[in-house]
Amino acid sequence: MERITIKAYAVKHKLSIFNVMKMLKSGKVKSEVFQEKGREVTYILYDDESEKEIEDQRKGTTFEKVAQEWYKRQAPNWTEKHSLGVLNSLNNHVFPDLGEKPISDITKQDEIKTFRKLESAGMHETRARVGQRVVAVFEYAEIEEHCIGNPAVGLNKIFTKPKPKHFPSLPISVLAEFSHKVEAETKATPITKLAILFMIHVFVRS
Repeated sequence: MERITIKAYAVKHKLSIFNVMKMLKSGKVKSEVFQEKGREVTYILYDDESEKEIEDQRKGTTFEKVAQEWYKRQAPNWTEKHSLGVLNSLNNHVFPDLGEKPISDITKQDEIKTFRKLESAGMHETRARVGQRVVAVFEYAEIEEHCIGNPAVGLNKIFTKPKPKHFPSLPISVLAEFSHKVEAETKATPITKLAILFMIHVFVRS
């Protein structure tokens, strides 16, 4: 059998040191302690068969698989409409490019290439929302130790920001007239009228 240090093994398989230690503790990989220059050094022992098993497991942990796990955990906290919107955005804009890639192999450049397509199409708001969801998927993946680092963090800085939406407003000069029309309105319920008048008197515009 071949031998390799814990750190080198972690780098080779794109794993965290903590994850490798868990594998040692569970018996998924074997180790042996050697004396080197008066100190003990732990080496991982491996052969082609064990290496293939570990690598197959890593490659099978794709972005789409992890994203689906993340989605299933988060969806119960969302409304049905929002839940469907999140899943559709991943299906339409992320999975076609990144879905089948091992999540530990995905780089910032992979994500930039994917997001550039949305930016080029002028879909800036969609790009921003999808970006937030990809960040969240990688945060989950880090916690579950499927990858090291979050390549999606900070990418918003290089993309065109969505333009803010400006909603219609009434000039102050017509507010009095508008208030009288609200009070005189016969089709609206008293609660609706009070709600509108309340907002007029207490709203704050930033």
